[in-house]
Amino acid sequence: MTSAILQTPLPDGRVQCQICQWRCELADDEPGRCRVRWQRSGTIVNDTHALVEHAAIGPIEEVRLWHLFPDAQVLRVGSFGTPIAHIEDGSEISRHAVPTLKARVLAPERVAIVAQNQLCRGVVLTYGDPLIALEWTLDCLKLARAHSRFTAITTSGYFTPESFALIAPYLDGMRLDVYGFSERSYRALTGMDQWRAIFRIAAEARQRYNLHVEIAYQLVPGVNDSPAEIAALAKWLRVALGSLTPLHLLSDSADQETILRAVTAASAVGLRFVYGPTADQATLCPSCSRVVVSRGQGVTRLAGIEHDHCATCHTALGMRTSLFRRDVRYESVTT
Repeated sequence: MTSAILQTPLPDGRVQCQICQWRCELADDEPGRCRVRWQRSGTIVNDTHALVEHAAIGPIEEVRLWHLFPDAQVLRVGSFGTPIAHIEDGSEISRHAVPTLKARVLAPERVAIVAQNQLCRGVVLTYGDPLIALEWTLDCLKLARAHSRFTAITTSGYFTPESFALIAPYLDGMRLDVYGFSERSYRALTGMDQWRAIFRIAAEARQRYNLHVEIAYQLVPGVNDSPAEIAALAKWLRVALGSLTPLHLLSDSADQETILRAVTAASAVGLRFVYGPTADQATLCPSCSRVVVSRGQGVTRLAGIEHDHCATCHTALGMRTSLFRRDVRYESVTT
């Protein structure tokens, strides 16, 4: 249990949590929507601090970060809680609100040491939304960076500006899980009306911090799978984040025709890298169509990349491949 680093006492004795967009105002012994943060004796605490739901080592491609250090082995680790009221389809975000019997303590120092000892190039905070475990997440990111690991998170993006400003300087990449591009879709799938604030955070991640951002769009048939909604999202991504921003269209229930329509709609407005659900898709240079990253049977190979450019035609690819180069461009231009 640890005290929240972002909280505001209110005149009536309640305390407002400033971690996520819900900004819950909690009376004594009352939990927030995440079910892991409580107000106790005038302060908000996280009962699951340093408790992890799951940890594993594997290729970064397994968390759908395909253009961030392709083929890197990473330590994936996550705690409990999510700001989303309910999820209908296909997300990796934890369904658990409280610790299960498999929970165990994993201090941030241990996260960094395990990643280093196991020769992992990076640490990815995932499973439960790392936002909810903000204090632990922040310490993990700082220490991973101190051990020369790259850092990334997977998140639904419900940050407040205050919470995002704390962790952004210690991040290299982010997978943003998106549930639509309309109030109707977000209300139906997540219970959140203020969905545009999520995309403002994504824009700040790119425009202020130049973070590597990939979008995972959870297709739910009959809710958010219309070509018009997907095209609107893709157009926003092209303008706000750049045409080289990867979009992953994922679903456990959509048929192949629906997925193909979605991919076509996103590609038609100028996004260069639009992927469907399957894991064996290659990355092609958007100019010369050469395979620059191949994926198949669990193996990823870099086939034609020099820094973040195509080795054949020198077109920018918007890929992060070095800890020492943060000036990656996310627009499709040729040098």
